[in-house]
Amino acid sequence: MLALAPLALTAAPVALPQQEPDLFVLARLDRVMKVSGYDGPNPTTETVVTYSIPPGSQAVPRGLEIDRSTGDFLILLSPIPGGLAVEEAQILRVDRVTGQTLSIMTLPLFDLDGFEQRYDGELFAIDSGRDLVRIDLAQGTFSSVPLSSPLTQEDLFGMTIDETGMITVNRISGLGPHRYTVDPLDGTMTPMDTSARAMGLESDGNGRLFYGGFLPASGIVIEDLATGTLTPIPGSNATSNVYALQFEEPVDGEGVHPVCDALPNSTGLGATLEVLGTSEIARNDLTLYSRDLPPQSFGYFLVGPNVGFLPVGSGLLCIGVPQARYSLFPLNSGTSGTIRFEVDLFSLPNGGAPVAGRTEVFQYWYRDVGSTSNLSSALAVTLR
Repeated sequence: MLALAPLALTAAPVALPQQEPDLFVLARLDRVMKVSGYDGPNPTTETVVTYSIPPGSQAVPRGLEIDRSTGDFLILLSPIPGGLAVEEAQILRVDRVTGQTLSIMTLPLFDLDGFEQRYDGELFAIDSGRDLVRIDLAQGTFSSVPLSSPLTQEDLFGMTIDETGMITVNRISGLGPHRYTVDPLDGTMTPMDTSARAMGLESDGNGRLFYGGFLPASGIVIEDLATGTLTPIPGSNATSNVYALQFEEPVDGEGVHPVCDALPNSTGLGATLEVLGTSEIARNDLTLYSRDLPPQSFGYFLVGPNVGFLPVGSGLLCIGVPQARYSLFPLNSGTSGTIRFEVDLFSLPNGGAPVAGRTEVFQYWYRDVGSTSNLSSALAVTLR
């Protein structure tokens, strides 16, 4: 069997754009608008494209993303809670030049909010205030995990994924906290101290949140998380209702890049590898987690500086030579089929002190039923 020779991975640390990226706004039910120069005294707002909601639909826009592989707009439509028609949520793929709908993914869910895309292309939303939904657009599938603190179904949510990989959501109605962090693995919600109500939510990766006001035509506000300062963007009330926000350049605060997908295991799924925390050496807060593992399976995390592709057992090893076993003792996936593991950047098995710019490739190797083994997807993490 032919195996590809290991390739040296030379990814450099990801730098934030020198020029501020354009901010796209899902607004007025049928259009995407662009706000440029929002950090200056005279921002400009213009309509980029208009699109069509499917005829007869009572759904309304709830989320906007830019597909990282094609550049198309992804627009989430969700039925109005309590509406007369029984409808399902839809994700429209819209050509960003012509406004033509290229494809529609229908989801058997009836109140989706808070649309956000992660570094690996996976999409997240919240269903009826009860469940965190993970959407694989390429496969046309989704899965859900219950939120630890279910919220009001009629709420509207803004969502963003911050530089640590944690999900932040804002809500505009109801009593109690209006902002939470959400653990993407188990749905644990932690309230945050804020009174901000947001129709859309987006992080710029520099400690600022952007969101639309609670009332129509109230414009877009920039919140400095360090100081709590709120700065309205002049002229942004021209967007009217702000349903969602999205930057042209996705924030890559984690310095994380997918290397390869996993082959299916006995559950019928491929085990994924994901991260929380950052690749910053000074913070040393990186956590790996793998899900969709066979229940009660044992395994180890592997790490190495290079990429390579070699069949092993029923899976694909994506770490080239040299590889090292990182977790000293075997880990067990328990009844949930998940593993969580805290990385210490100062004790990586390759030895030596961590160096900014060095890239480490991580993967989880585990025992599957039938006396075989398999591997999760793999991630490259560039230290900063």
